Amino acid sequence: MAGAVVGALIGKLDAAVAKEAATYGASLLYKDASALKGLFGEICRAERELESMKTYLRESEKFMDTDETISIFIKTIRELSFRIEDVVDEFMYKLHGNKHGGFAARIKKKSYKVENLLKKICTEFNVPVDSSIMDMRRLVYAIRRHLEGKRFILVLDDVWEKEVWINNIMPVFPANCTSRFVLTSRLSEVASLASSNCAIELKPLQGHHSYMLFCKLAFWDNDDKRCPPELSDLATKFLQKCEELQSVRNTIPGVETILKVSLEDLPYELKNCFLHCAIFPEDYKLKRRRLIRHWITSGFIKKKENKTLEQVAEGYLNDLVNRSLLQVVMNNEFGRVKCCRMHDVIRHIAIEKAEKECFGQVYEGNWTFLVHPTRRLSIQSTNIELLNLSSATHLRQIHVSTRFVDIDRLRPILSSSVLLSTLDLQGTEIKVLPNEIFSLFNLRFLGLRNTKMEVLPEAIGRLANLEVTEGSFSRNHGVKMPRGIKNLTGLHALQNVKATSETLCDVAALIELRTFSVDDVTCEHSLILRNALLKMSNLVSLSITTMSNENESFPRLKELRVWCAPQLNRVEIEEDARGSLAKLWFVECPELKRLPHGLKYLAILDELHLVNTAVELIELANECEEELMKISHIRKFTIISNEKNFTRRIVSSEGNEFAC
Repeated sequence: MAGAVVGALIGKLDAAVAKEAATYGASLLYKDASALKGLFGEICRAERELESMKTYLRESEKFMDTDETISIFIKTIRELSFRIEDVVDEFMYKLHGNKHGGFAARIKKKSYKVENLLKKICTEFNVPVDSSIMDMRRLVYAIRRHLEGKRFILVLDDVWEKEVWINNIMPVFPANCTSRFVLTSRLSEVASLASSNCAIELKPLQGHHSYMLFCKLAFWDNDDKRCPPELSDLATKFLQKCEELQSVRNTIPGVETILKVSLEDLPYELKNCFLHCAIFPEDYKLKRRRLIRHWITSGFIKKKENKTLEQVAEGYLNDLVNRSLLQVVMNNEFGRVKCCRMHDVIRHIAIEKAEKECFGQVYEGNWTFLVHPTRRLSIQSTNIELLNLSSATHLRQIHVSTRFVDIDRLRPILSSSVLLSTLDLQGTEIKVLPNEIFSLFNLRFLGLRNTKMEVLPEAIGRLANLEVTEGSFSRNHGVKMPRGIKNLTGLHALQNVKATSETLCDVAALIELRTFSVDDVTCEHSLILRNALLKMSNLVSLSITTMSNENESFPRLKELRVWCAPQLNRVEIEEDARGSLAKLWFVECPELKRLPHGLKYLAILDELHLVNTAVELIELANECEEELMKISHIRKFTIISNEKNFTRRIVSSEGNEFAC
């Protein structure tokens, strides 16, 4: 994992240099810029040296468990990287901070020696070929010639990349080949190479089968291979820890080896994301949105061409699911992962890895607990007085996962951890934030969801680098925001804001927002809210909740038009939505690929118009009977598109019958 740390550090150095250019490029302080010129030259040179070091680390990490010298060297590199990161964080503070720091990473592909694989095929099929030949074309020709006209079965075990099969193995065999190929893999994308009726998924063992196998393994020296009655309850609890693992015989003794191979294959950008999932409590349901925000503010996500940070992060989450490192608990109505979990056995080994790599530690009330020199601390016990946190300058993140916590006990760590970037207090009973928090200049994530707080203090405006603040304190009303909220111009997510004219004017300055939800909206807020939203060009998720009193909730609204929302991809209408809305328009919404969820709740909606929305939505609305049923109560449904194959279609309904 040291390679991931070094790759992350390179990204931070990139950010430091970029920040310097932005800060001093147009500065009139020529004397200061000149004095710092040499410093940034050193940063660039350090970046180049670290880049060259990564190649060596990629291979060296494979041998660190068996070679003590390599293990010590990698540990030294990791510690040095952390020290450099500390210096960079302090340096960027001197430059008034950057808007998106943290880690970045590079992709690591599992290395396949295709020539060796082809030679192995030659050996197994007794292809007459010189063992010294390593030319791919000659090997392919020899295999083709030897197998021509023959029927055979080729088995490739533990395939990690579908490209290996598509680009290197499949072309070896004739297109009209009638033989059979068997591939095993732990990746779903490799399994997708086969048609659905040819793919076999290894299902979890039934409880009684797992129990029988476990008894044969654990009590092999008993004549009947059965568990003694006095150990039966303990054996059952042990198996519950291993639920949903495919084979007790193979996984219990060898799961660490299996996971080690899986971790080695992880691309660099996924390793930090994976280890981060382990710091949550056992059996914890990891919500997609929360994970994505953590990863982004931690700097694990690097923007890719034509994709937002959120889209890249969701791709990483899906990748971890496909690799069976995370288990899906629930999907939303669009088929996307809503929440997932990490298996207890995998989590246990991941925590050991995280502690060894100084990535993070979990505190569960241990009497002997040394927090140094970990970068992340997950507190899962109310007994925090045993923690000695008076000198925790190395910490970057604190996650509190226990409901009842004495926030005053955290004051020492908040005072000393001046470089803290994440403070997640979700689900705790805190009512007031300690003043020490407002001195954390590097804080990027402040999690206050489901706490007892009702008002954010004015001092929150001092957290100039804050990117995400979550504050879903109540389902019944929003949270009152201080006037200082307008100073947090780097915010990416702001939720459950109580609508007032002053607050809506202030949030208009938060043009970097990607997620925004506002509650208690009334008619008098409509113009101010509209002007604020027009300035949020990066907005991806928007939630507007009106006052529960129907008389205040736009009772006379007849027509609603949503214009030019290039990133709008989902619209939800709640069950209690009422009113007199008769016409609904969506114009220039190219990412809107599904009809609004909950259209049936708009009982008197008479017209629905789609203008230049996603082609997928247009096709779905015209071809899918299930989608048509959602709008069966709407008299007029209009589709207008500039696409070559779409001109204008009007769908009208009389009862449930549709005609185009």
